[in-house]
Amino acid sequence: MTEIRKDAYPMITVGLSTWNSASTIGACVESILNTAYPNKEIIVVDDGSTDDTLQRLAKYPIRVIHQQHQGVSAGRNNVLRHARGEIVVYTDSDTIVSSNWLDVIAEAVQDPSVGAICGWTEFRTDYRCASWIKSLDNRMRFDGRRHETSMVVGLNCAFRKKVLEEIGGFNRDWYHAEDTEVSYLIRQRGYRILLVPEALVEHVPEGDWGGIYASVIVTQRPICESSSHTRGSLAVTISLHHPRSKCK
Repeated sequence: MTEIRKDAYPMITVGLSTWNSASTIGACVESILNTAYPNKEIIVVDDGSTDDTLQRLAKYPIRVIHQQHQGVSAGRNNVLRHARGEIVVYTDSDTIVSSNWLDVIAEAVQDPSVGAICGWTEFRTDYRCASWIKSLDNRMRFDGRRHETSMVVGLNCAFRKKVLEEIGGFNRDWYHAEDTEVSYLIRQRGYRILLVPEALVEHVPEGDWGGIYASVIVTQRPICESSSHTRGSLAVTISLHHPRSKCK
């Protein structure tokens, strides 16, 4: 990647859509504030939290927007509407970002053919067996991906603002795999998506066996699952392939 000119940092908007994340939001915001990148703004959309999330956010020099509980896609679109940056970066409220996270993203997106960036995510582990299984499964999924990839992952991704606006942002009708649909539309417009391992975030340990079952066991069935949805005049059909699937 070409090193970014030190006198020309494009403005980056970092966005979070959060709901009832009082226990993790502080560490996440602090890690973003501590990134070395100088030209950034942070927008947190509170998606109708009922815990102390808003109180935890009050002490930080960031913009907080409150909305009724509508889901992560609506929250990310709210970030997009208010973003001043030419690059819009998303993560989740239960992550810790690396100190050079934004610098790496800004370098990678200089190529005008690149519409989106997928960063690398590591899931931390703790005393729970499920957290180790989740971490291993996540690493196996990332290890097989190439530099030019087909999709972003919502908890660590970046977009040219004009590209995300061009496709209409995130579809609020998608409660799951919304990042897959956005990736499909971006590539359909002819833009490239790059996997940039140096853009690292760490996710808190996940020890929920229900979530592990859904993300690991169910998706390892040797089938292709297709999801169809119409956005405007465009009928979008996405096939979700697992590495063990025989589908091409």
